[in-house]
Amino acid sequence: MKKKVENTWKQIWEENKNDIPSTNPMALEIGNDILKWIDNLEERSSLEVGSGTGIISALLVNYGFKVTLLDISETAIKISKDVFIKNKINGDFILGNLFNMPFKDNTFDLVWNAGVLEHFEGQEQIAALREMARVTKPGGMLITYNPYYRAIFYRIGKWWAERFGKWEFGPEIPVKSLKNKGNLTGLVFIKEYPICAKEQLGFLDRYIFKGMGKIIRYTTGWVPEQFWMQLFGGYLLASVFRKSENITSK
Repeated sequence: MKKKVENTWKQIWEENKNDIPSTNPMALEIGNDILKWIDNLEERSSLEVGSGTGIISALLVNYGFKVTLLDISETAIKISKDVFIKNKINGDFILGNLFNMPFKDNTFDLVWNAGVLEHFEGQEQIAALREMARVTKPGGMLITYNPYYRAIFYRIGKWWAERFGKWEFGPEIPVKSLKNKGNLTGLVFIKEYPICAKEQLGFLDRYIFKGMGKIIRYTTGWVPEQFWMQLFGGYLLASVFRKSENITSK
């Protein structure tokens, strides 16, 4: 599956090579969620694994992070560099593979990604988490955000797109939990929870008909967000781990 995912995303970034993205509500929500977990970090060195556009790492710079971005696509690296130039901020940009990263053990206080591990399954997810854990400092945080299996509208939109040959993101398996897989790598599980409640509605607009998500958003606007989340799920599942201070990477 690795090669198919790699080829799919290289093609996606090549097709979007002329776009310089701006911050959006989902990026802000992920960025704010990350900030909840950093108070106890001694330093603020961050690695985003599978960094794509880099817009969330760009947000973290404003909170004192020294950020490193790693992606397998040269085009994605160029896009993220353009984002940083546009915002007049600095970062380190590395072309590299999630499963064999060019960093020493115990390098970063925070290692994270969003929208990456759902493209793999089973042993590949364990291998990815193990490699991310390897470069995390003892006592540091590892956080990953992935499409959630209970995100009803995302799954409807994805099913529809796959049925009619419109799905362009390659293999993608909604995540139920990464707790046990993280534990197998020696990480200490902290918490899992859904975020980005209504961002999943965009999949209905994208693949079924434009305006469908807006209609649902309007008709359910009276529902409190936490209750809405219980009914329909959040788009992303946050899986939060800490690397034990009593072990070093093997």
